[in-house]
Amino acid sequence: MNRPRLLALTALILVALYALLRLADPLQRWAALVLGGDRVEHMIVAYLIVSLTLVACPRVKLWTPAIVVAGLGAAVELVQAHPAIVGAAQPGDAMANAAGALAATLPMWLAGYRQT
Repeated sequence: MNRPRLLALTALILVALYALLRLADPLQRWAALVLGGDRVEHMIVAYLIVSLTLVACPRVKLWTPAIVVAGLGAAVELVQAHPAIVGAAQPGDAMANAAGALAATLPMWLAGYRQT
């Protein structure tokens, strides 16, 4: 594995771990400490996960990471809607995940990006 891919894979793992840690705090008690707004954070994490996946895993289809991230974001919100979990889904969070994933993928698609 070449150095850029190794760095991208390392960064991807760190961002994914951060996202998992955020799932452990769905009420966002410490969200004010990081970047301010929650939706901005959702967009940034989704953007980074999709971008880093495309760099770290060059054989993956271009739109696959975006679809997976947007789908998982929607699934998390559905789970959070259950009263035993949080009881308050935030559809805007799912939309922010999808927007971040789209922001990472659309420019590459428009530029004719091809995986190697």
